[in-house]
Amino acid sequence: MKRYHVNQIKTSKIGILTILIVTFVLVSSKGNCEEKVSFIRELKSGIEKPVDIAVSSSGDVYILDESTAKISVFTSEGVLKVAFGEKGSQLGQMYKPKTIALTREGDVVVADTGNNRVQVFRPSGEVLYELGNEGSVPGQFKSPSNVAIDMLGYIYVVDDKTNKILKFSPHGAFLSEKQIEETPKDIVFDKEQSMYLLFNESGRIVKYPQGSDDAIDITNVENGYNPLYYAVALDVDERGDIYIIESNKNKIVKLDQDGKALFSFGSRGEGRGQFDLPENITAASKDKILIADARNKRVQMMQVSGSNKTSLHPVQYITPVLDYDSSIYAGENIVDIRFVKKKGLYSLSDTNGKILLKGENKSLIAKADENVLGMNGPKTIYVYNDGKMIIADTGNNRIQFLNEDGTSQYSFGKKGNNTSEFNSPQGVAVSKDGYIYVSDTKNHRIQVFSEEGIYLNSFGRLTETIGESGAEPGTFFLPKDIEFDDKDQLYVLDYKNRRIQVFDKDGKVLRVIGSVLDEVEFKEPVDFTLDENGYLYIADKGTNKIYILDDKGKYVMEFGSAGKGPSYFPNLTSIESNDGKIYVSDYMADSIKVFSFDPNVKEKEERVFMTRVFPVVNLKSSTEEIKRKMTQNMALKRIQQEVSELYNVDIDGVESIIKVESEEVLSDGNISITISVPKMIADKNIDQLSKK
Repeated sequence: MKRYHVNQIKTSKIGILTILIVTFVLVSSKGNCEEKVSFIRELKSGIEKPVDIAVSSSGDVYILDESTAKISVFTSEGVLKVAFGEKGSQLGQMYKPKTIALTREGDVVVADTGNNRVQVFRPSGEVLYELGNEGSVPGQFKSPSNVAIDMLGYIYVVDDKTNKILKFSPHGAFLSEKQIEETPKDIVFDKEQSMYLLFNESGRIVKYPQGSDDAIDITNVENGYNPLYYAVALDVDERGDIYIIESNKNKIVKLDQDGKALFSFGSRGEGRGQFDLPENITAASKDKILIADARNKRVQMMQVSGSNKTSLHPVQYITPVLDYDSSIYAGENIVDIRFVKKKGLYSLSDTNGKILLKGENKSLIAKADENVLGMNGPKTIYVYNDGKMIIADTGNNRIQFLNEDGTSQYSFGKKGNNTSEFNSPQGVAVSKDGYIYVSDTKNHRIQVFSEEGIYLNSFGRLTETIGESGAEPGTFFLPKDIEFDDKDQLYVLDYKNRRIQVFDKDGKVLRVIGSVLDEVEFKEPVDFTLDENGYLYIADKGTNKIYILDDKGKYVMEFGSAGKGPSYFPNLTSIESNDGKIYVSDYMADSIKVFSFDPNVKEKEERVFMTRVFPVVNLKSSTEEIKRKMTQNMALKRIQQEVSELYNVDIDGVESIIKVESEEVLSDGNISITISVPKMIADKNIDQLSKK
């Protein structure tokens, strides 16, 4: 459900609903009095049925009310600032919302369970966007019940009815889903980026350490009794201790990482530290917890003190490998887009032949029904660096050459299957030496022309047979988009054969991407593009996804879905990339979606990070520089020893797997060092721990 862990909440002696702090000691069943719980205050103004709580970095408390479908925001002193939301199914309205979380930027993410979606609001209450809609395909929901946000800002949604956990980028691009055997009652992340799932049906908490798919079970059984069977919520504090709500006893239980009960408190009632149907718990800092006390129509804020454990080391923040960036208005029925440096983004509409350029200013270049172009269902636009254009005028079975201002230069072609004739041409590309290649789609071939449009040659033929490894290389079944890479190799989207073939300029097949033997199989690929690093981006209308392959053809990632949100692609048409940005057009949308993508971040995601802080060596006769260097050397040796013991690696081999990510002199003079180890090394250790 929840929750971005934030700074300590400030308290005050004054303010609405502020109550004098009364401290009372609560002991565990073993009589351990080390930890104490203090009642701070209750928040209840306008609250009917609180079901979840989140706390911002400034200490504001967000309370989700299922009964009124409202979110109430209180200051850390208990003063109501604002309330927003209402019952309904329209955007901004909610029906039986269950959980809430806050993004790194402070936006509010709500599991709008009754409407089978997730909604995202600004802190002021303005709705930003929705994620998902009712359905069973990836990116859609049957019953989204829990939301959580990890330390890097990624959004996770648990779907009760499908037993899936869906992952979205920090700004809502759908990335992936994970199928699990049992429905988790709650989901939360700790500061080290470990994920915790509460499975009360089997009486356990499952922990997935950072970057690992290997699970560690945490259970608590004493004298045949397991409180996790009755747990309805959990959270993890900054020290790594786990809080659960034991609903049958209206009690809060604190566990360590081994599942050992540290202490507990609570009983049924209306007093301080008493509860009636507690729904959720949030560890806002290492000293404060907040409990949604549903039937008492309040949230109780408590302070827990007495632990001498050190805080967890927060994971190093890295920017998302992919995220939604922005939208560019382009009009209706966009079928192709092209980005040209120093010019901007060109978009082509097939219904009216409109060409729109979005550079420093938005500019309408051409429109078929307002000039002599007479385009009929054009499918492709190619733009030279000087702004001149080539249009595949598909419905007219011809190729049109346009000036930079959109006026006609000349055209050639007619319907037929002879040379220089076309049957639904749908792709145009220009080689480095200026030759023009046209995908003659329904003639199942590629034709090659000079810069003036003079026919030179052609290659390809209709695929006749499909073997175990797919269609015969060099044959086509409706070739569409084509593009050259920086090596002057021609990529051809072989639409019905669901693959991309790569040729040299003479038509010789070099390789095939997307065959039945490859890592990625396409369902209905409609467009692709290449970036300056050789990465390949494929728009697959059949899966509503964008697939990304590296310069060697290896699968990197995918994003997009048929579920609503920033990566909602119900009818993909085109894709373009430039300088770390991916541009995607959809026939059903009037805007081009822009996504940021940094493949270098993907490499970081394959490593596990560790940060440690060390005091500077105190040598009176040494300079500050010598002290700093000695501290760094000593610190690195200690980290190497820790890694050796933690990951069962021989000390002599540690240096080869450790990468020093950063070294920083803090304001107090101490040295902070962040290192990383390969994820596979960490996974081996997790696997060993899980077997113990």
